[in-house]
Amino acid sequence: MPFPEEFDGGGFPWSVGLAIQELLGSSNMAFALCPLLTQGAIDALLHHGDDEQKKTYLPKMISDEWTGTTHLTALQAGSDVGALTTRAVPENDGTYAIVGQKIDITYGEHDLSEQIVHLVLTRIPGAPAGTRGTSCLSIEHKWESTVPLSACSPVNTPPAVNTPPAASSARGTSACASCSS
Repeated sequence: MPFPEEFDGGGFPWSVGLAIQELLGSSNMAFALCPLLTQGAIDALLHHGDDEQKKTYLPKMISDEWTGTTHLTALQAGSDVGALTTRAVPENDGTYAIVGQKIDITYGEHDLSEQIVHLVLTRIPGAPAGTRGTSCLSIEHKWESTVPLSACSPVNTPPAVNTPPAASSARGTSACASCSS
């Protein structure tokens, strides 16, 4: 509701969105995490996505046709973003190969939407150490999408392993236990 009308949002003030978020969270926090994570992905794309990503992702995510999540937690670093070692290696065709491992991706695997947009925190070659060297790449989870991958993001390589729902950091949520390449 509080997202820009330009991307089919309601244009409402954030206070209205927060009231709805509070209603969802107080009734079922495990379920409320899915729209909350999508909201975080929408915010990231609004502030840092290019025009093509905004046009492709935001209307579908704001309408709840697609959901979003962020791949933050790394096996060796936990949630310390500055210590992540997952790398995005540029390919000759302009895409990236992701090398590394992420764990406990809340709502990284579910059947609540047509598509899951994964924002994966990585490092590109030459990036400085710490959080300043972090890049975020977008990957579609379900490859049968009607949107061509080349139009969606600079990344069109799927996670090498999509495991079934397993352990999660939040009780009652679905998760991708690990995605690695």
